[in-house]
Amino acid sequence: MKEIKSREQRRQRRGWRKSSKKCYRKKKEVLKVLENVQTPPMSPEVRSPPQHQVARQLGRKRVKKDRSKSYREIFRLRVALNNVERKV
Repeated sequence: MKEIKSREQRRQRRGWRKSSKKCYRKKKEVLKVLENVQTPPMSPEVRSPPQHQVARQLGRKRVKKDRSKSYREIFRLRVALNNVERKV
C-alpha cells in the first residue's frame, strides 16, 4: 500500500469496505435463513452411566476427601510439634 498513490489507496480501501460489507450481509442472510428453519425440539436424552463408573467416581471422591483430611491433620500436628520444640 505504501507504494501506491494516495488516490489509488483510497480507491482500494473503498473496494475493500464494499466487499467486506457484502460479505457481512451474506453472512447475516444465511444466519437468518438458518434461524427460520423449523426443526422439532430436541428430545431429552436420559443416559445414566454404568453402575461401576458411578461407584468408581464416588470411591474417588471419598479417597480425595480422606486424603485432604489426612493432609490437614498432618499440617496441624506439624504446627503443634514446632510449637512444642520452640518451647523446649
